[in-house]
Amino acid sequence: ALAQQPDDPRLLRLLGVAQRMAGELQDAATSFDRALGLAPDDPMLHFGRAMLALSSRDSAAAVAELDRTLALDPNALI
Repeated sequence: ALAQQPDDPRLLRLLGVAQRMAGELQDAATSFDRALGLAPDDPMLHFGRAMLALSSRDSAAAVAELDRTLALDPNALI
């Protein structure tokens, strides 16, 4: 699907989540960065970046991304 729609932020988010879960943190960061370049106001992309930051043990970045997630959509984490 990504080969047919390489600029779909939803697909890039799913790829980033799969990469994070596989421990491929740098690849996941690249996927999330690319997705955020296409959809900077998508709260779920910021949530994904927050989870990636937690996986990287960067709590300050995680809190910043969670704050951004909630700023974009106060109900995003419900």
